[in-house]
Parts: sequence; structure tokens; C-alpha cells
Amino acid sequence: MRHAKSSRSIRTGRGFTLVELLVVIGIIALLISILLPSLNKAREAAKAIKCSSNLRAIGQAIVLYSNTGTNHGSLPYGFWNGRNDFNYYGDQCSDWSTVLANTLNPKVGIDYVSAAQFSGGNVNVGQRAIFTCPSAKEPQSNGGMLLHYTAHPRLMPDITYRENNDALNGPAPAGKRWRFQPYRFTQIKRSSDIALIWDGAQTPNGGGTAQWNAEAIGLELDQGRIYGWDGNWLCDDAAHNTAGNYMVNNFPVDTSASNGQNQYWNLDADQNKSQIRFRHAGNRATNILFVDGHVEPKRASTPTNGELVRGNIQVPYVRTTRSQ
Repeated sequence: MRHAKSSRSIRTGRGFTLVELLVVIGIIALLISILLPSLNKAREAAKAIKCSSNLRAIGQAIVLYSNTGTNHGSLPYGFWNGRNDFNYYGDQCSDWSTVLANTLNPKVGIDYVSAAQFSGGNVNVGQRAIFTCPSAKEPQSNGGMLLHYTAHPRLMPDITYRENNDALNGPAPAGKRWRFQPYRFTQIKRSSDIALIWDGAQTPNGGGTAQWNAEAIGLELDQGRIYGWDGNWLCDDAAHNTAGNYMVNNFPVDTSASNGQNQYWNLDADQNKSQIRFRHAGNRATNILFVDGHVEPKRASTPTNGELVRGNIQVPYVRTTRSQ
């Protein structure tokens, strides 16, 4: 009897067989293969939500800027090279992100040098965090001031550029030309339709920092149709439209790479700088802050087939008011 009891104890205490272990491992692997795509989608959805939150915060900062001091309802400028000479980049270079960071915290300098000194090598210090998209390419080294969003180049222009169009603006003072200026909110019709800031394609910076930044303004938006000599690209005023049927509002925006080579479409590369980056929803959607402050995604499947249309980027023609 003692022997029989001992035998039963041995039989009931045995381990798993090899076949049983393989079956369990197979079931676990199957569950992982089923759940992993859902987890990845949930993670990407969370990043897209954080990106949208960043853009809403940027929109609030723009409203605060426009109502501050002598700005009189104006949007911030998109970029300034620190001097009025187009071919020179001075120490006071700045863009809309440094202007807004200064608006949110006056201790932050507006120019790149003082703003970088304030950041102390940490890209997520204070208000700089709202300019970084969680789905963007990670920098190879931490430091500096990352910017992952790009602004509308007509509404928030490079104020170094001169608009060579006396026919629309009237003659400029002797020896000077009209210079692009940011729009005021009251000058923008269809504010709920007009894109202001969006996910921008990143390009690697030099100087050994290996940061990946977007261009501050989208000079290649819709294949660079912004700074034409006639000064009216991206404007929906029919009286000033010399582009024929091109400026049709329901035509998709052309998001091809700046050099026209489609192999670089929707990539973070020098060949795709100043363009829109569809980095969400499996690299098919971009988050956009519209002039009225709301944020929504727009999708694209090819460089010329997407939900973003020219009616979203064409704005009323506004005469520039500053000459230099």
C-alpha cells in the first residue's frame, strides 16, 4: 500500500512534456502576434493625440502673441535671418517658435543663440516641448532646440524676402522693395479652412549635433508656389491670379519632394525639406493647426492625391506694408 501511494505521488507530480511546452509557447506567440499590431496602433494613436495637443497649445500661444503689446492681432513672422541682407545670416536669427517661446516666457531670448543658451542643452525645457512631435525622428544626440512643425509661408513669412510686385503694392520708396509681412487674423477669410501650422519634414542639422529639425516655414508648400515674382502665389484673389486654372480650390495640394523626385516623398531628408510630413496613421496623415485654432488630421496616399486641397492654403492677397 505504501508503494502504491508513492507511485501515485510520483505520477501526479511530474512536469510538462516537451509537446505540452511547445503548445503553450505556440499559443503565447499567437496571442502576441494578434495583440502586437493593436498595441502598436494604440501607441501611435496616443502619439498623434499628443501631437494634436501640442498644436493646440501653439495656437493658444499665437493668440496670446497677437494680443500682446503692439502686435495688433498679427501672427508672428515665420523666420528672420537676423539682418535685412537676404544673403547673410546674423546672430539674431529667429523664427516663430522662438518668438512664441519668448511670449510664453519672457526670460527666453527670441534669437537662436540666447534661446539655445536658455534651453541648457535640453530640448524639452519649458515651452520648447510643445514644438516637438512624439512621432518625429529622434535626434542622435540630445541638445539644442528641436522644431518638428512648419508654418504657412504666406501667413507667417520669412520677412527677409522682398516682394517684387509694385503693380499690386504701388511703387516702393526709392531704392527699396516691399517686404513680406505676417497677416493679421482679421485679414484671413475662411479661418476654419486655412492651414496655419502642420507636421514638417525633418532634415539633419550639421555641426556634429545630428539633430533632425523641420524648416520653420514651408517654402516648398505646393511645390514652392509662394514667392513668385508677381507676388501672388497661394492667394485666392481672382483679380491677382495670373496662374490660370492652376489655382482651383478643390485640387489636392502637391506634396512632392522639392526636387520633384517622388522617391523622396514623405521622407525626412534634405531632398524633402520645407514640405509637409504625413508621419501619423502609418505615414499617411499629418496634424494641422487651422487659423481658427482647431486641429484635425489630413491624409494623403500619393504626392498629388490627398485630403489637403488648395482651398486650405490659398489666402486673400494682402498688400505688404513695410519697405526696406
